Amino acid sequence: MHEISVIIPAYNVENYIGKIINDLENQTFKDFELIIIDDCSKDNTLKIIKESLKNSSMNYQVIISSENGGVSKARNIGMNRASGKYLYFVDADDRIEKECLYTLKQDIEDLQADISIVNYNFTDEKLNVLPNSLSFPFNHRINYESHEFLEKVIKGYYLVYIGSLLYSKALIDKHKTKFVEGAKAGEDREFLIKAIYHSNKITLNNRILFHYVQNQISSTRNKDYVFSVFHNIGTFYRVAKYLEKQNASKEILDYIYEIRIPENIVDALRKLMLSGYPKDKLKLILKNKKIKEAIKKYKFSVRTKKDLKRSIKIYLFRLWPGMFYTVSKLRRVK
Repeated sequence: MHEISVIIPAYNVENYIGKIINDLENQTFKDFELIIIDDCSKDNTLKIIKESLKNSSMNYQVIISSENGGVSKARNIGMNRASGKYLYFVDADDRIEKECLYTLKQDIEDLQADISIVNYNFTDEKLNVLPNSLSFPFNHRINYESHEFLEKVIKGYYLVYIGSLLYSKALIDKHKTKFVEGAKAGEDREFLIKAIYHSNKITLNNRILFHYVQNQISSTRNKDYVFSVFHNIGTFYRVAKYLEKQNASKEILDYIYEIRIPENIVDALRKLMLSGYPKDKLKLILKNKKIKEAIKKYKFSVRTKKDLKRSIKIYLFRLWPGMFYTVSKLRRVK
C-alpha cells in the first residue's frame, strides 16, 4: 500500500502528458502510485505515456478505457483502482512543483486533517504567471474546521482547483463520494463540497506548488464552455439537494438558492448572449418559468464591493435583459 494514489485522466493530451509525468518523477516524496486513465485518446497520448514511463522508477498503472466516458468517469475508475492512504487528482495539462506531494502529505498529517490544500497560480505553457492570477489571500498556513471552510467555498471566498488538493481516501470511501459522470463543468467543486461537508479539518498552505496551465486545451474548453456553464447550475442544484439530505444549515442552503444559482444562471445566459447564440432561441430560454423563478429568488446584498457589483448585474439582467446585453458587450470590447 502506498501513501498517495495520484490519478490522472488523459484524453488527447500528447503535448502535455509527458511534462506532468516528469513533474511526478521529480517529486521529493516518492511513496506514491501513479494511475493514468487513457480515455480513448485519438492522438499519440497513449504512445507518449508508455514512452515516458518506460524507464520510470515510479510504481504506475496505465488503464485504457473501453470508451470515451469523460473526465469524471476516468477519475472514478482511477479511484476504484487506488490503494493509497490519500488521493491526489491532477489534470494532464497542468504542472506541479517538486515538493507538491510532500507538502500536501506533511500538512494533512501535521493537523490530522481530512483534506490539505496548497496554493496555486495561472500560468502559460512556459509557466509564466498570468496577470490577475488567483491565489489565496494570506501568507502562511491556515487551518479550518469543516463547517467554516464549507461556508467560505460556497460563498466563493476561496476558489480551489483540483490539482491543489489531497484527500483522505478513508473519508472518500466512507461516504462513497464520486465524481458526477457526464458533468462538463463544476464536477470537481461538487466533489470537494461533499468531501468538505463530511470532513473533520482542512489545512491550506500559501506555498504555490500547483500551476493551472492555460493552453490550447484550455482554449478548447472555453469554446465548449458556452453550454457547459449550464452544468455549473446543475452542480449547485445537486449540491443543495445533497446538503439538504445531510441537514446542512439553512444559511448555507439559502446562500446557494438565493445567490449562487441565480448568479450562475445570469453568467450562463450572458455567455450565450455574447457567443452569438440565436436571439429567438435565447428568448425561449429567458421565458423559461424555472429560470425566471430561480433568478427572482436572488437576494440583493451590498456587504462587499463584490456583492454590490453582482447585485447590480443580476438586477439589471432581471429588469432589462436587452440593456444587460448591451452593457456586457461594451465591457467585453473594452
